[in-house]
Amino acid sequence: MMQFISAPGLVSDLTFILLALCLFMVLFTIGRCILLFWNRGCAADVPRSAIIAGFRNGLRFDLQIASVLMLPLWFGLLLPNGLSFRGIWLGYLLVTLLIASLLLLVEAEFYREFQARLNSIVIQYLSEDTKTVISMVLAGGPVLAFTVATLVIGLQEYIAVNEINMITMHNYSHATDSLMVNYAWRIPLAFAALCLLVLGARGTLRQGAPLRWGDAFTTDYLFANHLGINGIMTLFKAWQGWGKNDAAKDWMRFSDRDKALDITRQLVLQPADQLLAPNNSPLLRKTTPQGPKLDGVDNIVFILMESFTSRFVGAQGAPGNITPYFDKLAEDGCLCRHMFSVGTHTHQGMFGTFSSFPNLPDTEYLMQQPAGSGMFSGLPAIMTGMGYDNSVFVYNGDFAWDNQQGFFGAQGMNRFIGRDDYVNPVFQDKTWGVCDEDMFNRSVEELDLLHDQGKPFYGLLQTLSNHLPYALPEQLPVDDVTEFGGLNKHLTAMRYSDWALGKFFEQAKTKPWYNNTLFVVLADHGFGVPGQVSSINLQSFHVPALFIAPGIQNKVGKVFDKTCSQLDMANTAVSLLGKPFVQAGWGRNVFDLADDDPGYAMMKPSGSDKTVAMVRGNEIVVKGADITPECYRIDLGFPPGDELLSKDATGDPRYQQLGSFLQTAILCLNERKTGHDMEA
Repeated sequence: MMQFISAPGLVSDLTFILLALCLFMVLFTIGRCILLFWNRGCAADVPRSAIIAGFRNGLRFDLQIASVLMLPLWFGLLLPNGLSFRGIWLGYLLVTLLIASLLLLVEAEFYREFQARLNSIVIQYLSEDTKTVISMVLAGGPVLAFTVATLVIGLQEYIAVNEINMITMHNYSHATDSLMVNYAWRIPLAFAALCLLVLGARGTLRQGAPLRWGDAFTTDYLFANHLGINGIMTLFKAWQGWGKNDAAKDWMRFSDRDKALDITRQLVLQPADQLLAPNNSPLLRKTTPQGPKLDGVDNIVFILMESFTSRFVGAQGAPGNITPYFDKLAEDGCLCRHMFSVGTHTHQGMFGTFSSFPNLPDTEYLMQQPAGSGMFSGLPAIMTGMGYDNSVFVYNGDFAWDNQQGFFGAQGMNRFIGRDDYVNPVFQDKTWGVCDEDMFNRSVEELDLLHDQGKPFYGLLQTLSNHLPYALPEQLPVDDVTEFGGLNKHLTAMRYSDWALGKFFEQAKTKPWYNNTLFVVLADHGFGVPGQVSSINLQSFHVPALFIAPGIQNKVGKVFDKTCSQLDMANTAVSLLGKPFVQAGWGRNVFDLADDDPGYAMMKPSGSDKTVAMVRGNEIVVKGADITPECYRIDLGFPPGDELLSKDATGDPRYQQLGSFLQTAILCLNERKTGHDMEA
């Protein structure tokens, strides 16, 4: 049992604090070991020297958090009796250690899913629907393993805390401490202890800013750099910055406003675009398609596939036979092989694709933020402007999540089919909703209804089964994936989603609306896989996009190898109809690029990560927080790779394009100039 000291002296109190700090340092190191073990696939190509550097850097970040956690104990030093009521302080240590332990364990699985330390995704998920998040974790997370681990670690922490208490009691010497019980001694020594804690909390001896995110990036390996960061610190920073726009404000000062706008227009506008309100709306324009046009096609159907990464798509060259149905569809369509998502989370993939607006720092959850309450110039707005009033959005889950119905309803969608609208589904997951098979079956019915109205239509279909907890029907129509270790469950869900997609097209091909419909099949984002490409881990953004329509290959070819982005998809799809339209979107018709234009894509990881990047052809410029922009040559083949071209790309024209693009987009968002309802 824990014992108490009736009147401890200052030496005992200081020893108690020092040993408690060391205990937290040990815990954080154990947590880093667990993170490494749980995500060992990410470290497969990382040399041991980089891993060691990550652990070495981690000591500084751990000291930051441990020092901050010691501050309540330091305040106890100022009390006349110091830390004599030891039960209070022992209780504080135990509770704090248990919370930290739980966060470190959860983070191991969080990193596997999001390839990031704890960040604002945690806050966003919990603020959105805590019940759903808990259900997702219980259904798909390693709950039993983490529960047992928490109990074991908690017991060890109890023993360690009790031992610290006993050591400080054992080392207590009345003859020594009697000289320091006097309060006159306590104040100056407490001040000296505070100085040491402040120094530890800064994490560095340099003048100016304390230890920052960029200080962990000392190797060429993203996973090793991530190892060096403390997840509790990143979560606290995310909470501290929640709702603020500090990163956005930095980009708003990137360049002269007019110069940035001019560079942005050079990037986005195409030769036949006619600006309609250049003094009022930066990108409001009339687009008259000049590229290929599809004959007899009036309808557009977008299919957004959850986590459908190019790294396991056979048509992209991937092994494993994970996507045989998509691969077969690609034989009759046009596959964009150098396509990228705007983010690494469904929320960003949705508004990037359907609203043609970039993923900006501090606005990763745009559909839920006040800035997202205005009009955007994506597919719904463009189609409404062209006279289409016949549409449907079909989804497995709850449209209240991420404010999807509120957002897209305001953009022009007029019918939504969500989890509560299915009758006798094949399978319904208690966390999210029905399976992809049910979603696609209902989609065929809904597209039949749109066709029966005798008017052109458009539809948005979104899958969900390939998302944690990967809840699938008990009897799967596909074989389980068994050869990819920790990714097997994820890839089995991806294979099932691919099967459901194939069955949808089997049904669609028998329908009268099939031959006059353009289908665009693409992913919302990828997911973490072994192998690093540049310091942004580009594989998480590499996704396929497939255009399917009668005669599509005769018009645009079987494959398209220029760089493109989710931002380009609405513009490209509508342009294939061959009719003029008004828009203010941030994408281009990629099938009408000049021969010497390699295409480009902008991206940003989800959560609190302030990294941004621009891919142009086979090179990428990456700007991380507190880090000088870097330039790489990239190879997304099998295996993937990269070559660092420049450690300082500040003067690179592509970095100027990236900064100008972000600056102009942020200003447009703040000034509500994102829609195409502006007047000249």
